[in-house]
Amino acid sequence: MKNIAIYYESSQATGGVNRVASVLASALADRGYRIHIISRYEGEYSRFSDDKRIKYHQLFKKFHSKYITSFVEIIKLRKIVRDENIDVLISAGGIFFALAQFSRTRHVEWDHVSFWHGNYIQHFFRRLSVRNADAVVTLTQDNQRAFLSVKGANARVVTIHNPAICKSVNQVDTSNRTIISLGFLAPQKGYDLLLKAWSKIDESLRCEWRLLIAGEDEGDKPILDKIIRDKHLCNVELLGFRTDVSDLLSQSSIYVMSSRWEGMPMVLLEAQSYGLPIVSFDCKTGPSEILTPQCGVLVEAENIYKLAKALETVMVDEGLRERLAMGAIENIKRFDLDKIVNQWVDLIESL
Repeated sequence: MKNIAIYYESSQATGGVNRVASVLASALADRGYRIHIISRYEGEYSRFSDDKRIKYHQLFKKFHSKYITSFVEIIKLRKIVRDENIDVLISAGGIFFALAQFSRTRHVEWDHVSFWHGNYIQHFFRRLSVRNADAVVTLTQDNQRAFLSVKGANARVVTIHNPAICKSVNQVDTSNRTIISLGFLAPQKGYDLLLKAWSKIDESLRCEWRLLIAGEDEGDKPILDKIIRDKHLCNVELLGFRTDVSDLLSQSSIYVMSSRWEGMPMVLLEAQSYGLPIVSFDCKTGPSEILTPQCGVLVEAENIYKLAKALETVMVDEGLRERLAMGAIENIKRFDLDKIVNQWVDLIESL
Protein backbone atom coordinates (compact mmCIF):
# COMPACT_ATOMS: atom_id res chain seq x y z
CA MET A 1 0.00 0.00 0.00
CA LYS A 2 1.22 3.52 -0.78
CA ASN A 3 3.02 5.86 1.61
CA ILE A 4 1.19 9.19 1.72
CA ALA A 5 2.58 12.35 3.31
CA ILE A 6 0.74 15.58 4.12
CA TYR A 7 3.05 18.60 4.30
CA TYR A 8 1.98 21.80 6.06
CA GLU A 9 3.06 24.58 8.43
CA SER A 10 2.70 23.29 12.01
CA SER A 11 0.86 20.45 13.71
CA GLN A 12 0.27 22.77 16.67
CA ALA A 13 -1.69 25.38 14.69
CA THR A 14 -5.40 25.69 15.51
CA GLY A 15 -6.77 26.42 12.03
CA GLY A 16 -9.04 24.46 9.73
CA VAL A 17 -6.15 23.08 7.64
CA ASN A 18 -4.82 21.11 10.60
CA ARG A 19 -8.22 19.89 11.67
CA VAL A 20 -9.23 18.53 8.30
CA ALA A 21 -5.73 17.18 7.59
CA SER A 22 -5.89 15.15 10.82
CA VAL A 23 -9.30 13.76 9.89
CA LEU A 24 -8.17 12.93 6.34
CA ALA A 25 -4.97 11.30 7.59
CA SER A 26 -6.86 8.95 9.92
CA ALA A 27 -9.48 8.19 7.28
CA LEU A 28 -6.79 7.26 4.74
CA ALA A 29 -5.09 5.10 7.38
CA ASP A 30 -8.43 3.31 7.76
CA ARG A 31 -8.21 2.50 4.05
CA GLY A 32 -4.79 0.87 4.55
CA TYR A 33 -2.44 3.68 3.51
CA ARG A 34 0.71 4.40 5.50
CA ILE A 35 0.36 8.02 6.55
CA HIS A 36 3.01 10.62 7.37
CA ILE A 37 2.53 14.23 8.41
CA ILE A 38 5.43 16.60 7.76
CA SER A 39 5.42 19.95 9.58
CA ARG A 40 7.76 22.81 8.90
CA TYR A 41 8.04 23.22 12.68
CA GLU A 42 6.44 22.01 15.95
CA GLY A 43 5.45 18.73 14.37
CA GLU A 44 6.19 16.00 16.87
CA TYR A 45 2.45 15.38 17.39
CA SER A 46 -0.89 16.93 16.43
CA ARG A 47 -3.17 18.81 18.77
CA PHE A 48 -6.13 17.40 16.83
CA SER A 49 -5.23 13.71 16.71
CA ASP A 50 -3.58 10.98 18.76
CA ASP A 51 -3.81 8.37 15.99
CA LYS A 52 -0.77 6.13 16.55
CA ARG A 53 -0.83 4.95 12.93
CA ILE A 54 0.33 8.39 11.75
CA LYS A 55 4.08 9.08 11.72
CA TYR A 56 5.04 12.69 12.41
CA HIS A 57 8.09 14.55 11.09
CA GLN A 58 9.28 18.10 11.64
CA LEU A 59 11.78 20.02 9.56
CA PHE A 60 12.55 22.52 12.33
CA LYS A 61 11.79 22.60 16.06
CA LYS A 62 10.79 26.26 16.00
CA PHE A 63 9.38 28.69 13.45
CA HIS A 64 11.74 29.84 10.70
CA SER A 65 10.78 32.01 7.75
CA LYS A 66 10.37 29.82 4.67
CA TYR A 67 11.96 32.60 2.61
CA ILE A 68 15.20 32.32 4.62
CA THR A 69 15.46 28.56 5.17
CA SER A 70 14.01 27.28 1.90
CA PHE A 71 17.21 25.61 0.67
CA VAL A 72 17.68 23.70 3.93
CA GLU A 73 13.98 22.86 3.97
CA ILE A 74 14.15 21.33 0.50
CA ILE A 75 17.06 19.12 1.55
CA LYS A 76 15.26 17.95 4.71
CA LEU A 77 12.00 17.37 2.87
CA ARG A 78 13.69 15.31 0.16
CA LYS A 79 15.45 13.21 2.79
CA ILE A 80 12.15 12.31 4.46
CA VAL A 81 10.55 11.52 1.10
CA ARG A 82 13.50 9.28 0.20
CA ASP A 83 13.92 7.57 3.57
CA GLU A 84 10.19 6.89 4.02
CA ASN A 85 9.58 5.94 0.36
CA ILE A 86 6.80 8.52 0.05
CA ASP A 87 4.68 7.79 -3.02
CA VAL A 88 2.45 10.88 -2.91
CA LEU A 89 3.22 14.20 -1.19
CA ILE A 90 0.20 16.42 -0.47
CA SER A 91 1.24 20.01 0.21
CA ALA A 92 -1.42 22.04 2.01
CA GLY A 93 -1.02 25.56 0.67
CA GLY A 94 0.21 27.14 -2.54
CA ILE A 95 3.40 28.61 -1.10
CA PHE A 96 4.56 25.13 -0.07
CA PHE A 97 4.61 24.04 -3.69
CA ALA A 98 7.85 25.95 -4.26
CA LEU A 99 9.52 23.50 -1.90
CA ALA A 100 7.43 20.38 -2.56
CA GLN A 101 8.16 20.43 -6.29
CA PHE A 102 11.76 19.43 -5.49
CA SER A 103 10.69 16.36 -3.49
CA ARG A 104 11.06 13.96 -6.43
CA THR A 105 7.76 12.17 -5.90
CA ARG A 106 4.15 12.50 -7.03
CA HIS A 107 2.86 15.81 -5.76
CA VAL A 108 -0.65 17.09 -5.03
CA GLU A 109 -1.15 20.75 -4.22
CA TRP A 110 -4.09 21.06 -1.78
CA ASP A 111 -5.20 24.69 -1.85
CA HIS A 112 -7.22 25.88 1.15
CA VAL A 113 -7.86 29.55 0.43
CA SER A 114 -9.48 31.68 -2.22
CA PHE A 115 -7.45 31.71 -5.46
CA TRP A 116 -7.73 35.51 -5.49
CA HIS A 117 -6.48 36.04 -1.94
CA GLY A 118 -2.93 36.90 -1.00
CA ASN A 119 0.07 38.81 -2.21
CA TYR A 120 2.04 38.59 -5.46
CA ILE A 121 4.24 35.76 -4.17
CA GLN A 122 1.24 33.61 -3.20
CA HIS A 123 -0.41 34.23 -6.56
CA PHE A 124 2.82 33.27 -8.31
CA PHE A 125 3.06 29.97 -6.45
CA ARG A 126 -0.56 29.07 -7.20
CA ARG A 127 0.09 29.56 -10.89
CA LEU A 128 3.33 27.61 -10.60
CA SER A 129 1.55 24.71 -8.90
CA VAL A 130 -1.09 24.26 -11.58
CA ARG A 131 1.64 24.22 -14.22
CA ASN A 132 3.93 21.70 -12.51
CA ALA A 133 2.10 19.61 -9.89
CA ASP A 134 0.62 16.23 -10.76
CA ALA A 135 -2.72 17.40 -9.38
CA VAL A 136 -4.30 20.40 -7.69
CA VAL A 137 -7.15 19.86 -5.23
CA THR A 138 -9.41 22.84 -4.62
CA LEU A 139 -12.13 23.06 -2.01
CA THR A 140 -14.65 24.82 -4.23
CA GLN A 141 -15.64 24.81 -7.88
CA ASP A 142 -15.03 28.56 -7.98
CA ASN A 143 -11.37 27.93 -7.21
CA GLN A 144 -11.22 25.01 -9.63
CA ARG A 145 -12.33 27.28 -12.48
CA ALA A 146 -9.75 29.88 -11.44
CA PHE A 147 -6.88 27.37 -11.47
CA LEU A 148 -7.98 25.96 -14.83
CA SER A 149 -7.96 29.47 -16.30
CA VAL A 150 -4.20 29.83 -15.69
CA LYS A 151 -2.25 29.86 -18.93
CA GLY A 152 -0.14 26.74 -19.26
CA ALA A 153 -2.08 24.78 -16.64
CA ASN A 154 -0.96 21.15 -16.90
CA ALA A 155 -2.02 19.65 -13.57
CA ARG A 156 -5.20 17.71 -13.12
CA VAL A 157 -7.48 20.07 -11.17
CA VAL A 158 -10.31 18.57 -9.09
CA THR A 159 -12.68 19.87 -6.44
CA ILE A 160 -12.86 17.84 -3.25
CA HIS A 161 -14.85 19.52 -0.50
CA ASN A 162 -13.74 19.38 3.09
CA PRO A 163 -15.76 16.80 5.03
CA ALA A 164 -18.11 17.47 7.91
CA ILE A 165 -16.04 16.32 10.87
CA CYS A 166 -18.68 16.53 13.59
CA LYS A 167 -21.39 13.96 14.18
CA SER A 168 -24.69 15.47 13.08
CA VAL A 169 -27.46 16.03 15.62
CA ASN A 170 -31.07 15.02 14.96
CA GLN A 171 -32.71 18.11 16.43
CA VAL A 172 -31.83 21.53 17.83
CA ASP A 173 -33.35 23.90 20.36
CA THR A 174 -34.12 27.00 18.30
CA SER A 175 -35.65 28.84 21.26
CA ASN A 176 -32.22 29.59 22.77
CA ARG A 177 -31.61 33.25 22.01
CA THR A 178 -27.89 33.04 21.36
CA ILE A 179 -26.02 33.83 18.15
CA ILE A 180 -22.52 32.36 17.78
CA SER A 181 -19.57 33.04 15.49
CA LEU A 182 -16.23 31.21 15.57
CA GLY A 183 -12.87 32.34 14.21
CA PHE A 184 -9.66 34.15 15.03
CA LEU A 185 -9.92 37.90 15.58
CA ALA A 186 -8.38 39.25 12.38
CA PRO A 187 -9.57 41.38 9.43
CA GLN A 188 -10.38 38.28 7.33
CA LYS A 189 -13.20 37.27 9.69
CA GLY A 190 -14.91 40.66 9.44
CA TYR A 191 -15.97 40.92 13.06
CA ASP A 192 -15.81 44.71 12.78
CA LEU A 193 -18.50 44.39 10.10
CA LEU A 194 -20.52 42.02 12.28
CA LEU A 195 -20.48 44.42 15.22
CA LYS A 196 -21.51 47.32 12.99
CA ALA A 197 -24.35 45.18 11.61
CA TRP A 198 -25.34 44.25 15.17
CA SER A 199 -25.62 47.96 15.97
CA LYS A 200 -28.18 48.36 13.14
CA ILE A 201 -30.57 45.83 14.67
CA ASP A 202 -33.40 47.25 16.76
CA GLU A 203 -32.05 47.73 20.29
CA SER A 204 -34.99 46.06 22.02
CA LEU A 205 -34.46 42.92 19.89
CA ARG A 206 -30.67 43.00 20.40
CA CYS A 207 -31.05 43.06 24.14
CA GLU A 208 -33.21 39.91 24.05
CA TRP A 209 -30.35 38.01 22.37
CA ARG A 210 -26.65 37.34 23.02
CA LEU A 211 -23.94 37.61 20.35
CA LEU A 212 -20.92 35.43 21.19
CA ILE A 213 -17.64 35.60 19.24
CA ALA A 214 -15.13 32.88 20.11
CA GLY A 215 -11.61 32.86 18.72
CA GLU A 216 -7.99 33.61 19.43
CA ASP A 217 -6.95 37.26 19.13
CA GLU A 218 -4.68 37.93 16.15
CA GLY A 219 -4.64 41.69 16.56
CA ASP A 220 -8.24 42.84 16.14
CA LYS A 221 -9.50 42.67 19.74
CA PRO A 222 -8.67 46.34 20.60
CA ILE A 223 -10.53 47.44 17.45
CA LEU A 224 -13.55 45.30 18.31
CA ASP A 225 -13.56 46.42 21.95
CA LYS A 226 -13.62 50.06 20.77
CA ILE A 227 -16.59 49.41 18.46
CA ILE A 228 -18.48 47.76 21.32
CA ARG A 229 -17.76 50.75 23.61
CA ASP A 230 -18.41 53.47 21.04
CA LYS A 231 -21.71 51.98 19.90
CA HIS A 232 -22.80 50.96 23.41
CA LEU A 233 -23.56 47.44 22.24
CA CYS A 234 -25.37 45.22 24.71
CA ASN A 235 -25.09 41.44 25.07
CA VAL A 236 -21.90 41.07 23.01
CA GLU A 237 -19.08 38.89 24.35
CA LEU A 238 -15.62 38.27 22.90
CA LEU A 239 -14.85 34.91 24.47
CA GLY A 240 -11.27 34.43 23.27
CA PHE A 241 -9.90 31.00 22.36
CA ARG A 242 -12.18 28.22 23.60
CA THR A 243 -11.88 24.46 23.76
CA ASP A 244 -15.61 23.91 24.43
CA VAL A 245 -16.75 24.76 20.91
CA SER A 246 -19.25 21.88 20.83
CA ASP A 247 -20.95 23.24 23.96
CA LEU A 248 -21.10 26.75 22.49
CA LEU A 249 -22.69 25.49 19.29
CA SER A 250 -25.18 23.23 21.03
CA GLN A 251 -26.30 26.12 23.25
CA SER A 252 -26.86 28.52 20.33
CA SER A 253 -29.70 28.83 17.84
CA ILE A 254 -28.15 30.92 15.00
CA TYR A 255 -24.69 30.89 13.44
CA VAL A 256 -23.42 34.06 11.72
CA MET A 257 -20.38 34.37 9.45
CA SER A 258 -19.09 37.82 8.49
CA SER A 259 -15.86 36.90 6.69
CA ARG A 260 -14.42 39.10 3.98
CA TRP A 261 -13.02 36.00 2.27
CA GLU A 262 -12.70 32.26 2.90
CA GLY A 263 -11.44 29.06 1.31
CA MET A 264 -14.09 26.58 2.30
CA PRO A 265 -15.20 27.61 5.80
CA MET A 266 -15.24 24.54 8.04
CA VAL A 267 -17.26 26.47 10.61
CA LEU A 268 -20.28 26.42 8.30
CA LEU A 269 -20.10 22.64 8.09
CA GLU A 270 -19.64 22.40 11.84
CA ALA A 271 -22.57 24.73 12.52
CA GLN A 272 -24.82 22.69 10.23
CA SER A 273 -23.77 19.51 12.03
CA TYR A 274 -25.32 21.07 15.12
CA GLY A 275 -28.46 21.99 13.19
CA LEU A 276 -27.88 25.74 13.35
CA PRO A 277 -29.59 28.12 10.93
CA ILE A 278 -26.89 30.21 9.26
CA VAL A 279 -26.70 33.84 8.18
CA SER A 280 -23.56 34.57 6.16
CA PHE A 281 -21.92 37.01 3.82
CA ASP A 282 -21.72 35.57 0.30
CA CYS A 283 -17.96 36.09 0.22
CA LYS A 284 -15.45 34.40 -2.06
CA THR A 285 -15.29 31.43 -1.73
CA GLY A 286 -17.27 28.68 -0.09
CA PRO A 287 -20.55 29.88 1.43
CA SER A 288 -22.54 29.70 -1.80
CA GLU A 289 -21.38 26.10 -2.40
CA ILE A 290 -22.06 25.01 1.17
CA LEU A 291 -25.39 26.67 1.93
CA THR A 292 -28.80 26.27 0.32
CA PRO A 293 -31.90 28.44 0.85
CA GLN A 294 -33.29 25.57 2.95
CA CYS A 295 -30.55 25.87 5.60
CA GLY A 296 -29.21 29.41 5.53
CA VAL A 297 -29.43 32.99 4.34
CA LEU A 298 -26.70 34.49 2.13
CA VAL A 299 -26.36 38.26 1.85
CA GLU A 300 -24.16 40.54 -0.23
CA ALA A 301 -20.55 40.41 0.95
CA GLU A 302 -19.56 43.18 3.40
CA ASN A 303 -23.03 44.77 3.31
CA ILE A 304 -23.71 45.40 7.00
CA TYR A 305 -27.26 46.64 6.39
CA LYS A 306 -28.29 43.44 4.60
CA LEU A 307 -26.56 41.33 7.23
CA ALA A 308 -28.46 43.16 9.97
CA LYS A 309 -31.77 42.72 8.13
CA ALA A 310 -31.18 38.99 7.57
CA LEU A 311 -30.27 38.47 11.23
CA GLU A 312 -33.38 40.37 12.34
CA THR A 313 -35.57 38.21 10.11
CA VAL A 314 -34.22 34.96 11.53
CA MET A 315 -34.15 36.25 15.12
CA VAL A 316 -37.84 37.21 15.22
CA ASP A 317 -39.21 34.10 13.46
CA GLU A 318 -38.78 30.88 15.45
CA GLY A 319 -40.69 28.91 12.80
CA LEU A 320 -38.13 30.01 10.20
CA ARG A 321 -35.30 28.99 12.54
CA GLU A 322 -36.85 25.53 12.92
CA ARG A 323 -37.17 25.09 9.14
CA LEU A 324 -33.59 26.22 8.55
CA ALA A 325 -32.38 23.91 11.33
CA MET A 326 -34.01 20.89 9.71
CA GLY A 327 -32.55 21.97 6.36
CA ALA A 328 -29.07 22.18 7.89
CA ILE A 329 -29.30 18.65 9.27
CA GLU A 330 -30.30 17.37 5.82
CA ASN A 331 -27.79 19.47 3.86
CA ILE A 332 -24.78 18.33 5.91
CA LYS A 333 -25.18 14.82 4.48
CA ARG A 334 -23.62 16.12 1.24
CA PHE A 335 -20.30 16.43 3.07
CA ASP A 336 -20.19 12.92 4.52
CA LEU A 337 -16.63 11.84 5.37
CA ASP A 338 -16.79 8.54 3.47
CA LYS A 339 -17.85 10.31 0.27
CA ILE A 340 -14.98 12.79 0.55
CA VAL A 341 -12.39 10.09 1.34
CA ASN A 342 -13.54 8.05 -1.66
CA GLN A 343 -12.69 11.03 -3.88
CA TRP A 344 -9.23 11.29 -2.33
CA VAL A 345 -8.62 7.56 -2.81
CA ASP A 346 -9.67 7.80 -6.47
CA LEU A 347 -7.23 10.68 -6.99
CA ILE A 348 -4.33 8.99 -5.19
CA GLU A 349 -4.76 5.75 -7.08
CA SER A 350 -4.89 7.58 -10.41
CA LEU A 351 -1.45 9.22 -9.96
